[in-house]
Amino acid sequence: MKQQACLDESGTHAAARVTCVGGYLFDPKAATDFQNAWREKLRPFTDKGVTHFHAAECEEPDIKSPFINLNDAERLSLFGDLVALIERTAKVGFVAEVEDSVFDEWMASNPTINQLVGSKYISCCLQCFRFIAHWSGKTEDQEKIHYFFENVGDLRENGKGAHEFDKERAALMTAIAANSRLIQAFRYGGDTHLPKGEMHVLEAADLLAWTYAGLRNKRPTDYALIARRLFLRSGSVRHLCATITPWALTATALFNEEHGLRINTHAGKLRVFQF
Repeated sequence: MKQQACLDESGTHAAARVTCVGGYLFDPKAATDFQNAWREKLRPFTDKGVTHFHAAECEEPDIKSPFINLNDAERLSLFGDLVALIERTAKVGFVAEVEDSVFDEWMASNPTINQLVGSKYISCCLQCFRFIAHWSGKTEDQEKIHYFFENVGDLRENGKGAHEFDKERAALMTAIAANSRLIQAFRYGGDTHLPKGEMHVLEAADLLAWTYAGLRNKRPTDYALIARRLFLRSGSVRHLCATITPWALTATALFNEEHGLRINTHAGKLRVFQF
C-alpha cells in the first residue's frame, strides 16, 4: 500500500498577506486509524450539523456555520483531540509559506525565470514536495506516495468552475506523473483532490496550515495556543518548516528547469510545459 501525503492551504484569497501550504505524511495503516478515530470523535456532533473539522470555522463560527451550535469547551476540545491524534498517527509534518510582497517583488525582478515557479500557491506546494523528497531520501523505505489535496475552491458553492489554483495544481501533478525523474524525486504514486469534508485525514493538514499561518499573530487565541503544541520540541512528530525567501524562489526556478518543468501563469493561462 502507498503512503499518503495530505496537503491543505491557507491564505490563498486575494487579501491575504501570506500564503501557506502544509500537511502530513502518513503510513497507510496510520491514515486508516486516523480516519476511523476522527470519524468517531466527530460522531457526537453530527446531530448539530458538524460533519468535519475546519479550524477557522471552529475557532470563530459565523451564524451560518454548524460550529455555532457547539460551545467554547466543545470546540476547544476538538482542537486538543485533533492535535493528540496527529501526534499519535502522523509520520512527519511539512509546511511552507511565502509573503505576497516577497513573491511579487521577486516575480518583478526576475522576468527571465519567473515563469518557472508558478503561483505563490504552487511555489509552496513544490517546497512541500521537496521536504517530502528530503525526508524520504533519509529512509530505506521507498514506497510510493499518493498525494491528497483539499480543493482551494468549492464547486458546490461558487458554481463557477474550478479555482485557478486547483487547475494549476492539477496541471502540475499531470506533468509530474509524465516525468520519470519527478516521479522518482517525489516518489509519486498518484494524486487525488477532494472538496472539504470528504476525507478526514485532510483535516490534519487544515489545522497545520491554519496554525502556522496564525503564528504571526502577536496575541494568539486559546485555540491557536492549543494547536501550536504541534510544534513543541517534546512533540512526537517532526515538522519541516520554511518561509520562502527570494533565494528559495530562485532555487525553485532552477529545480524546475533542471527537472523539465516550466509553469506559465501569465495572462490568466495556467499551463505546465515539459521541455
